[in-house]
Amino acid sequence: MLYIGEKLRKCREKLDIAVSPPEGTNLTAALELVAGDVGGAPFQDRFVFVLSDGEPDDEESARRQVALLVEDGVSMVGLGLGPETMRLQEFFPVSRTN
Repeated sequence: MLYIGEKLRKCREKLDIAVSPPEGTNLTAALELVAGDVGGAPFQDRFVFVLSDGEPDDEESARRQVALLVEDGVSMVGLGLGPETMRLQEFFPVSRTN
């Protein structure tokens, strides 16, 4: 979660953690970052929108992290970016893909 007023450099650092080489998206790292920000948030309704190509670099790890967030009561929506993003539905049943 990026907070209002956070410096651009800190935003870039957070985003760099979640970006990986062409072998796939480091979805697990991105979701761990989200869990740290949203997991303990005192809000009744917590939503996470995940923008992805649907090709995580470590599928099993990504599934575990999604399950942990869902168990913690976080609602998740996957939004596919790019062509052929149908696999995103395997990770996020509520999703929109190409």
